Amino acid sequence: RPDLFSFNTAMAACEGSGRWRTCVLLLESSIQRGLQPDVVSYNTILSSARGEWQRALSFLEDLISGEGPKANIVSLGAALAACEQSGQWEAALSLMQWARSAHLAPHGVVRVLLGCMRVAQRWQEALQIQQELRAWDGMTFGCVLGVLEKSCSWQVALNSILPDMQ
Repeated sequence: RPDLFSFNTAMAACEGSGRWRTCVLLLESSIQRGLQPDVVSYNTILSSARGEWQRALSFLEDLISGEGPKANIVSLGAALAACEQSGQWEAALSLMQWARSAHLAPHGVVRVLLGCMRVAQRWQEALQIQQELRAWDGMTFGCVLGVLEKSCSWQVALNSILPDMQ
């Protein structure tokens, strides 16, 4: 008789190939067998929804509002990654506002959020995020530079970040 670990493992295999529908079917099957999915189960579904940002946000909403496991930083990162791949920077910003109110550590996913800004060429928002979070490690700086490069606004933006770097 399969246990939750077995279902989560099967879902993880489907996640790697982006088969979110199969992940959902496996989750439903586990529930029908009387198993209680955990946050790993839901995070796997979130991660499998690459490019399906609305679906990912719906899955995240289930975690936020449901009676079961609660969303964590991995849940947030997976939902942000779906937004990044779909170019949905406004949805990504809304997720970060929710993360702050839910007391999730937004620094842990700031690079994914900056990736959303890079795809959308939103350098002003990227600088604002960096300044609000005061996140200046080497990786974050590289992400901000990637946004500037992609948006071709590097001269103006560089003048905005140089004072912070000194």
